This record gives sequence, structure tokens and C-alpha cells, in this order.
Amino acid sequence: MKRVAIQGYKGCFHEQAARLFYSSTPLSIVECDTFPDLYTAMDGGEADAAVMAIENTVSGGLIHNFELLRE
Repeated sequence: MKRVAIQGYKGCFHEQAARLFYSSTPLSIVECDTFPDLYTAMDGGEADAAVMAIENTVSGGLIHNFELLRE
């Protein structure tokens, strides 16, 4: 089973996106409070992958998340 970290909690849009992207794979969702926590979960072996928003309709590009990807 693939463990996928999301920012937020079960039922949020990030979970929906993860389930759509990995539709052919059984998932275990790892809930994270913040976007940096996604990387902490992967670095700590709690998650195999992460789904992270990089843009939204309210604020446009999420520059901080681009920086996290770059790091």
C-alpha cells in the first residue's frame, strides 16, 4: 500500500487529488498540518510520496510551495 502525505485531513481536496492521481493504487493517507510537514513525513519514512498544491484559484501560485520543491 502506498503511503501518500497530504496537507490537510481526510475529505479535503488534497486527499481527492491524491486518490485521483493514484487511482489504480491502494492508498494510505498521511495527514499533515503544513506543507513543510509533507517533506518531514517523507524524510522520516512515514510517507512514500506527497501531493501538494502549487496553485489555487484564490491566490494563484503558491510561491512558498515552489520554494519547498526547489529545496
